[in-house]
Amino acid sequence: MAAPISQTSAQSQTINANPSATQDHDPRTLTAQPPEDVPTLQWRFASADERQQLLAQTPNPQPGPAPLTREQMNGLPLGSLNNGAADGFWIGETSDTVRRAYDPRFTPMGEVPAIQPDPGFARSGGSVIFVNGLNNDQAAAANAGQLIANKTGGDVHVFYNATQGPNDVPRGIGDNLNWLGVSRTPAARQLASTIATSAANGQSLHLVSTSHGSILTRNALYIAREQLLEQNGYRNIRLPGLEYTLNREAYERQVQVNAQAQATTYRQLGNIKIETFGSAAARWDIGGPQYVHWVNQNDRVAALSGINFQGLAPRVDTIDAGDNAVIVRFIEGPTDLVGGLTTSHSLETYLPKRINLGSFDQVYNQHSTGSGGISIVDIQQ
Repeated sequence: MAAPISQTSAQSQTINANPSATQDHDPRTLTAQPPEDVPTLQWRFASADERQQLLAQTPNPQPGPAPLTREQMNGLPLGSLNNGAADGFWIGETSDTVRRAYDPRFTPMGEVPAIQPDPGFARSGGSVIFVNGLNNDQAAAANAGQLIANKTGGDVHVFYNATQGPNDVPRGIGDNLNWLGVSRTPAARQLASTIATSAANGQSLHLVSTSHGSILTRNALYIAREQLLEQNGYRNIRLPGLEYTLNREAYERQVQVNAQAQATTYRQLGNIKIETFGSAAARWDIGGPQYVHWVNQNDRVAALSGINFQGLAPRVDTIDAGDNAVIVRFIEGPTDLVGGLTTSHSLETYLPKRINLGSFDQVYNQHSTGSGGISIVDIQQ
């Protein structure tokens, strides 16, 4: 070990003792940084004149683009980012009725100006998050948010579920097969963070979704529940027999903590309202939230992928509408494959039924069993 140290020291002394060395060679006096094209060692031991020559031989690099400010990253005109880049962004409407996209990394939902009912439509004072379905660009998602605002009278924050063109259908199928593992897309994680934060703070949150947006919402609920459980002290006991044998007291203490964490999480999620229209998700086995599902029995998406009480086809996963869920069923629109996937599945077909029956709270409070079961409400045309 001593030899390398002595050798290094000798080299240092030889360099410093070089009679041709000047103060310019002393690395302690160098404050400028070498150009990228010049080796650091060559720059370090060059004289002032030599450094000037190196600078003259090296083209001055052009300054890179300045980093975007928070203001520039937010309030982006719709379409200025491609749809994929805007996945999970908020869409709101400024006071001058200009719709813009807001990056959730910089602007939380509470700071996003909501889409409000157009002039002439009644105001209810409520507020919802709307998660759009597949094949919606940013303008289409904003238009759907405006439709919900006009019909319900509430303010709407659109959580943009980006379209990916031809990949939408395979992505929708993959996201829905939650028995293979929850799809944890950036948008699902972002929405989960919003849900978990509101639930932990005891704040009410009303999420409205349609089609694939319901799958995204369901997956976000899974992730939010995991986050809340962890915050409340829950730890998965993978080998209970072994842990019991090694430390019975610690094991029993963790069992008690887990039970308390589950109860607290269930209670916190009780502040979350879930309302779906033509949901493409069939399994909502997350206890705690209040659920109201609207199902058009002529809607092929709801029949083949979502909550389906018609028994048209066997399913690979279990239908579970959620504890105390209310299912509102009706029949309207065409039944052929094309019409059943478009007109009968559209938000324009669903919303009038919702308006005629009442608000979310009215429907849920009137029809929910309160005992963990499902209540089915059939309405006439």
